[in-house]
Amino acid sequence: MQAHGFANVASSYHDQGRYDAAQAAIDSARTYLLGRDGGRTEVFLDNMEGTIALSRGYYVLAARLKTRVAAHYGRTGETLRLADVERDLGQVYSSQGEHRKAIEAFGSAREKYEQGNDRMFLGDVLIDLGNEHLLTGQADSAASFLEKGLALARETGYESLIAVALESQGWMRQMQGQPAASLPLLSDAFQRAVKLDDLYRQASLHNQFTRVYTDLGRFDEARTHLRAGEILADSMGTLDLRLDLRESEMRLWERMDRPREALRSSREIGRLKDSLYSIEKARQLAEYEILYALDHKEQRMELQEAEIQLLKKENRVQQQQKALLLGFLFVLILLSVALVLVFRQRIERNRLRHEAREREQVLELEFKERELLSYTLRSHRSGTLSDAQMDHDWKQFRKHFEQVHPSFFAELHRRYPGLSANDHRMLALLKLRLSSKEIAALLNITPDAVKKSRHRLRKKMGAPEELDFMEIIETRT
Repeated sequence: MQAHGFANVASSYHDQGRYDAAQAAIDSARTYLLGRDGGRTEVFLDNMEGTIALSRGYYVLAARLKTRVAAHYGRTGETLRLADVERDLGQVYSSQGEHRKAIEAFGSAREKYEQGNDRMFLGDVLIDLGNEHLLTGQADSAASFLEKGLALARETGYESLIAVALESQGWMRQMQGQPAASLPLLSDAFQRAVKLDDLYRQASLHNQFTRVYTDLGRFDEARTHLRAGEILADSMGTLDLRLDLRESEMRLWERMDRPREALRSSREIGRLKDSLYSIEKARQLAEYEILYALDHKEQRMELQEAEIQLLKKENRVQQQQKALLLGFLFVLILLSVALVLVFRQRIERNRLRHEAREREQVLELEFKERELLSYTLRSHRSGTLSDAQMDHDWKQFRKHFEQVHPSFFAELHRRYPGLSANDHRMLALLKLRLSSKEIAALLNITPDAVKKSRHRLRKKMGAPEELDFMEIIETRT
């Protein structure tokens, strides 16, 4: 009951936007559950922690936790709960720009909502599907999903969802080259956003109006909406909206044939993009630190849990031994049986100790790998791995790497003597299962350059195209 109380407090803090307090409540609940059977409370905590991560923009962490929760609900057959988690995963994938995966997650959630006749959330996920199809250029499919989602939103009286659907339909008309047709849809959405006091949506719609009126050549109206959107975006401090508005402004000046003003807008766009990049970089580094700390904490808790279970089993063994000894005092005829049981119990205890030691060794290896990843991230923060002239730093990284994978470089040299030092470095980062984006950030190169390096290495290593490159690295090194 105490853990469940912490979980409810965490949920309340999240709804208030107090994410640090919510996370602290979750940590308290997990501490209380240590050594106990958490059951559904553990699942609830994973789901809540994943929701907090999604709200903070920690998408890797959110995907990990939500995937774990989805697997649980899949095993227990809780269809609607699984649909809710799949919808969250769709939002995670969409935020990461993985629109195909988002469509799959939203589509799976849609099927479950249809089966459960949950019409409110069905309308929500249909509009999500419409927006994702718009982002992938599938206008016809998007139109169908948005129309169905809007109809359900009207049926259930879900005002905020109606506004979202109308704005999406207006956006779709713009993409189809029908700016005039988008005006009544955007106007209806704006009126609803005003009634709901949704300032963010109002600012977004002002930006849409700016683009529509620019396309229609109604420049005065475009500038009026641009200014109104800027006031709202500045009051909320939202850099993403300010960037969208500046891009619309530059487009407006270009249509008005005012190159000086367009150039000024272009420079402001560059400044805003730099600011957003810095914020995103800091967020990613913070997320990596959280992931490292979480893995370390989970490993420590697993060790503690294993020790607790071992103590419990040893206690049971001791109790059984006492019972056998008492029985021996009363019934001599059971002596042989008692000795056999004691012998078996000792074997079992040794087996359990051996398993615990093996588990500790596995966890120690995993911990070293995480320490290596942490060292890599710290090196990235200080710029060491990205500076080709600082050989000492590469030697230090290699030293740490060989503590975890001692035969990696030797095996590479034996099998592929033609590989360069840069090839060894790239393969080491791939061995750590870093993504192309992460490797690009570490080496100060573009993701496309990383992909080209992978392709070149595949050729050097004589690896067929049909084989997965990570499988090649794991099996040949």
